[in-house]
Amino acid sequence: MSALLARTLFDDIFKDVPPSYFVRPVQGDRVQNPDQIRLDVQESGPDYIVNADIPGVRREDIDVSIDGNKVTLSAVFRPDDRKIEDSKVLHSERHSGTVTRAFRLPSEIDQTTAKARYQDGVLTLTLPKASARNTRLVIE
Repeated sequence: MSALLARTLFDDIFKDVPPSYFVRPVQGDRVQNPDQIRLDVQESGPDYIVNADIPGVRREDIDVSIDGNKVTLSAVFRPDDRKIEDSKVLHSERHSGTVTRAFRLPSEIDQTTAKARYQDGVLTLTLPKASARNTRLVIE
């Protein structure tokens, strides 16, 4: 009788937890949020090279802003309005909305010579480091 009672209490505690909550991916990687912009940052001599995966977005819906050493990427995902006559959607994993990702680089960026290219769903930024500034204070 006590085993039955214990099982019932255990079942009540975890009744709202989906079984997949306890299952981890086989590779050990966390599941990526589909709304997250994934990126790689490399340092190549005087430049930082950033490759950001932003598939399914039009070039004009991507915004890049630079403030010192902070880089902010924003992208607007728009729903596909093409519809087939006499059809209904049974399942859709496409989303719409705005995604933003910000990160800091080790040194400030020269915004005047920065370049951006978007091809095949990958945004490539070439961000030149700002020339070294004299940060020493003169003691009077």
